[in-house]
Amino acid sequence: MKILFISNSYYPNIGGVESVLLNLTKQLSINSIQPIVVTTRWPKSLPYSTSHSNVLIYRLPFRFPSINPLRIPGFIFRFIQSNYLLFKIIKYHKPDIINVHYITENCLYALIASLLFKIPLVSSFHGSDILEFSKRSTLHKYIYSLIVNHSSHLTFNSTFLKHHLINTIPKCSTKNSSVLPNGINLPDDSLETKPNFLSIPFILGVGRLEHFKGFDLLIEAFHIIQNKYPNSNLIIIGDGPELNKLKLLTKQLEISNKVSFLGLLNSTTISLYYKLCEFVVVPSRREAFGIVILEAYSHSKPVIGFNVGGIPEILTNERGILIKDLNKDSLAKSITKLLGDRKHTDILGKNAYNYVKDLYLWPNIINKYISIYKSLS
Repeated sequence: MKILFISNSYYPNIGGVESVLLNLTKQLSINSIQPIVVTTRWPKSLPYSTSHSNVLIYRLPFRFPSINPLRIPGFIFRFIQSNYLLFKIIKYHKPDIINVHYITENCLYALIASLLFKIPLVSSFHGSDILEFSKRSTLHKYIYSLIVNHSSHLTFNSTFLKHHLINTIPKCSTKNSSVLPNGINLPDDSLETKPNFLSIPFILGVGRLEHFKGFDLLIEAFHIIQNKYPNSNLIIIGDGPELNKLKLLTKQLEISNKVSFLGLLNSTTISLYYKLCEFVVVPSRREAFGIVILEAYSHSKPVIGFNVGGIPEILTNERGILIKDLNKDSLAKSITKLLGDRKHTDILGKNAYNYVKDLYLWPNIINKYISIYKSLS
């Protein structure tokens, strides 16, 4: 069986969707299913075709249609070019299924290819592709509705996201749909090196630095606890448009010497920080799923997060603290609670590890994908 994945981004780009697809294609290969990836060519310096871990990767100049007269000629050129290359790829590889991930500019091309070649289409939603639907143009909303209703199967990484789509797109059909959470890999136990600068206890935050991720709330909460825990430190891993604002906030609160911004790190280094932290805070104002929560669990670390989006589907008070009120004071209170009870924190971490090990390892998740593919082929 061959699966053609059409995504908005893929390795070597780093992000939640990229991580899901990287693991998904790897696991399919292990199960003797050939994945082929077609993704947006960004940055433009990346080659048109290459391979990674025995997975073929093609990068095309996908563009969404625009009603701006100045952009129409460029779109028409890219549209013809992308479809020509995509059709060529399909004719050569003859995939059994098309699976489009993160529904953005790629969805139009996946829809056309599915209709033209009569290949079953699976559409997989990840978060902002639906949560930001209201911000899309009327034309984009129409195309989204077409792909939802044409798809042979829809997948969502949380029940919350599925319900959000039902409430967002009128007359959409979710009869053939599944909630398939993101999977996780257990960390490498051989990672034992402890850098000298990590000999101090620290709280960890990981994610893209955008407003909805709530790192400003985390920094403000961390400032509140300083009187009681002056020796505590905060490490934030990730990059994004809010970086400079967050750095300025730490200076204004006079805690810049206690908060470290480490930028983008490779998975091995991030794993080390997970292992060494006291616990992980996911301060999101909005979250479809929360892969960082599972990553923390896999390192036996409890998580503090707000009761928003899909977070309560995986975070409970048995594995951390689920906060009802979305504000800095409630977050500070929860951080203080875990810092003040190491024994309880360790128990929560053990519960978290057992939970993720039993339900969210990639070999278990991949079987659900394969079951869907086989039912359509």
